[in-house]
Amino acid sequence: TLLVCTAIMALLETPEKPSVSHLHASPFSHQVGGHHPCLRIPELGRVAKPVDPKSHELSFYEKLAPATLLDFMPKYFGVCDVEFLPSQDDGDHPDGFFSSEEIDKPLSPASHESDGQLTTYDTSRANPWALHCYGKHIEKMRAQGCSRISCIVLEDLTAPYCRPCVLDIKMGTRAHPDDMSEAKQASARRKCERTTSGSMGMRICGMQRYNPPSLRYLFEDKYKGRDLRPGQLKGTLLRFLDGCDRKRALTILKCWGQTVERLAAACKSITGYRFYSSSLLLLFDGDLARPAHADIRLIDFANTRVVSGAEADLPDSGFLLGCQTLSTLLSEALDDIEAGTDADWAAAMQGSPDEGTHDDA
Repeated sequence: TLLVCTAIMALLETPEKPSVSHLHASPFSHQVGGHHPCLRIPELGRVAKPVDPKSHELSFYEKLAPATLLDFMPKYFGVCDVEFLPSQDDGDHPDGFFSSEEIDKPLSPASHESDGQLTTYDTSRANPWALHCYGKHIEKMRAQGCSRISCIVLEDLTAPYCRPCVLDIKMGTRAHPDDMSEAKQASARRKCERTTSGSMGMRICGMQRYNPPSLRYLFEDKYKGRDLRPGQLKGTLLRFLDGCDRKRALTILKCWGQTVERLAAACKSITGYRFYSSSLLLLFDGDLARPAHADIRLIDFANTRVVSGAEADLPDSGFLLGCQTLSTLLSEALDDIEAGTDADWAAAMQGSPDEGTHDDA
């Protein structure tokens, strides 16, 4: 048997107006980063993210989120319980579900091939990071004899796109709050010191992009992002746009640049908040037949804290450094493309490597 998410229980549209609903849910296949698996609720165009009922992320969405940031965040729709029910895996599961073979396959050196730079995942249906997160969570629930989890319900940021392209950028020079365990603090500190987080205030933590000629998605995980050096960040942003023609790439870069500038301005006015380990999601539609819609959203607030003392009157300098770095990279990428021709752009993208692929489903 296979545990699949088949029901959403006690969906709260608002804390004041509870309404009990039973809605179909399935694993969210466009997740490129994070630890907990997101679940997709197709009927509502929303996702459910597992969360501890006492977590800081729930408090942030319900009480602490500054009004000036709301336009940059996913819309919040309340909380729910998600129940996982056993069903027979006959190989004919609905689109969006993962087979038992896929879910049980671990993400480890034994299940992928690496040449030291690129990683190729042996899967044909979904983003391997989504498979990894979902499989680990199922394993944990099986061990605990648990069939129900609490979730927050959020806007599905990929819903407007036919072929969602997603880049997860962890922001800031620090990823740990003071109340985290010493072991986790030490681990987070090492990752920041050894990656672009420490010097640039940002680190790439996952990428999914669509390749129109092959009708396939291409992806990179957070381990590839940890290996990147500062001088490789702009090239990675440009590689994310591989598959776009020059005009489309320019439109998307301009949209992202304007959004980052507005976000930085908003965060400069917010004092006392520290967005430890929060991410920016860069999104666009890889379907060339559709408009070049793009967006940037701020996500992941489990480690966000409101500080006191002398720092209470200051904005998050590490986060702002990341915004400045990203703004500069986007501006430089825009200048590079504008200075060239359509042929220059096409030639540059032909040299972009195709890291691990999965079929368009």
